[in-house]
Amino acid sequence: MSTTPPCRNAACAIAATPTTSSADWMKSARGRVEDFKRLQELGLISQGGDFFPSVHYPPITMYPLMQQEELFKTYTLPATV
Repeated sequence: MSTTPPCRNAACAIAATPTTSSADWMKSARGRVEDFKRLQELGLISQGGDFFPSVHYPPITMYPLMQQEELFKTYTLPATV
């Protein structure tokens, strides 16, 4: 079983063969770069270098640091019925 991850570009298959020329390696490398860029365009790989794992918006990691008092300073209890 190959440890090379699959890619959509046929040039990647060249890297798996033991007797390849440098031109074949370059073709394969370009295919991998194309795959990388495609995944970036799809939003699966960060384009800016920073990764924010998020299921919320804005991501939890982007909220500024604050104390509990600051967080709840404008909170009011809901009216009772």
